[in-house]
Amino acid sequence: FLAQTIAWLKSKSATHRAAMMYVSDHGESLGENNVFLHGLPYRIAPDAQKRVPWIVWRASAPSSCPSQFESTQLTHDAYFHTVLGMLDVTTKLYKPELDALKPCVANASTK
Repeated sequence: FLAQTIAWLKSKSATHRAAMMYVSDHGESLGENNVFLHGLPYRIAPDAQKRVPWIVWRASAPSSCPSQFESTQLTHDAYFHTVLGMLDVTTKLYKPELDALKPCVANASTK
């Protein structure tokens, strides 16, 4: 599904600033170590419940961005600020230090 979404966005990127962000709201245990669902207390929950995918695709992303952030660990705290940054929204609520893509934009402007 995500690959189809990216293909569709690529087809629009000549006329639109195309981007996609996918973030799961929570993890899920699917039977690993006989654990199911997602309700264990954080301190004993397995990584499958605590770590979720965060996938970003941008038509105009510099080539250094994906490799730079492949293993970066983020929290959902960064989501709001990353979306504001992607959309170039100006607001007092925006915290650039929580924008996951801010380093990509900074690197792109210096190249």
